[in-house]
Amino acid sequence: MEKLGGSTPPHAVHNIESGGNRQQRIATAAYYRAEHRGFNSGDEIQDWLEAEAEIDNTP
Repeated sequence: MEKLGGSTPPHAVHNIESGGNRQQRIATAAYYRAEHRGFNSGDEIQDWLEAEAEIDNTP
């Protein structure tokens, strides 16, 4: 089988790193939202969605 390409393009690596960084920032923001409300169960999805919106709207 023929091997295509010799390395990962730099822009692909950047996109992977950016995506991972975004995910971590959202997780951290969601954690702090949960902490603020006393870690009561039932609002985890709302915490995540609000954190996601906050991170995506931050320049």
